[in-house]
Amino acid sequence: SSGDGDTTDPPPFDGNTRKWTIMVYLAGDNNLEDPALVDLNEMEIAGSTEDVNILVEIDRAQGYSTADGNWTGARRYLVEQDDNRNSIGSSVQVDLGEVDSGSTDAYIDFIEWSVENFPAEQYALIIWNHGWGWTMAPMSGRKGISSDDQSGNSISIANGEYEEIIAAAAEVTGDRLTLVGMDACLMANWEIARITAEYADVYVASQATESIAGWAFDTALSDLNDSPEM
Repeated sequence: SSGDGDTTDPPPFDGNTRKWTIMVYLAGDNNLEDPALVDLNEMEIAGSTEDVNILVEIDRAQGYSTADGNWTGARRYLVEQDDNRNSIGSSVQVDLGEVDSGSTDAYIDFIEWSVENFPAEQYALIIWNHGWGWTMAPMSGRKGISSDDQSGNSISIANGEYEEIIAAAAEVTGDRLTLVGMDACLMANWEIARITAEYADVYVASQATESIAGWAFDTALSDLNDSPEM
């Protein structure tokens, strides 16, 4: 991995709390590495504004994509507007080196960094990866999201790891999350929604398998930029 611990100071906080901070964790340390980079480029079509912060932590794999210089490890970005869908133009805020995207610590650290540096009236957390829901899994109990090939770990729903993350998010923000989203397959289960309901107002997920293209971040975030009061 490159640049372990290297950081770029985020833009100075101007005293104005934004309407939204959107936190997207692109857990791409697996065979979804290339789609993760595609979706980051989609987010740049919208970009952050004076009302909306779009923040990304992306964890890459080895051997699936050579795009963007073929760096490895994980980075954090404040997503900046850029019409080029084939090249990431946003500035790296933090170069983390290797992280375990199957650990609660990685998620909670990203959320704490986001809220501290980019405060907002409303917060959204979007988890991006493969998903196995609650029951569509082998008897070994592999039920969850966010697989990390490097560590072999993932975030379990049934074992309480997902709840640990969103409970921490609610505590850090001092309020319920406005939205929790799962850009992953098979995550619209009653059991997962019931856990989420304790900590968030809106839950967005798919009850079926998703296409590899996932969410349409370019149009969805552009709509939010156009109407940040939504």
